[in-house]
Amino acid sequence: MRPTAVLIVGHTQCGGADASLKVARKEKSLPPGPLGHWLAPLIALAESLKLQQADPDALLKVIEANVRAQVTHVADSAPVQAEWQKREKVWVYGFVYELENGKLRDLNVTRSLPPK
Repeated sequence: MRPTAVLIVGHTQCGGADASLKVARKEKSLPPGPLGHWLAPLIALAESLKLQQADPDALLKVIEANVRAQVTHVADSAPVQAEWQKREKVWVYGFVYELENGKLRDLNVTRSLPPK
């Protein structure tokens, strides 16, 4: 079997992360309906970071933390774990696409087949 790469890619200026950060900071209220339900985990993540109000990098920190969390979530998922149990080569990568310069930045959180 060929090696498999799973790419988790967040992006700068993310509207969902920005909205979640604003709700976490109590600057906005939770959107009603499905959007609020969809953003709830990201809002909880933003709250857990305990970012300072004046932190100019707060949005980027939320985006990066979300990518890291998703890498862990995918790596811990049943399909990936099943492939690793079969000793298949699967890598889960985490990147941020920087809209400002068109570059893909590796967060160095790659997960792969655990050693025997």
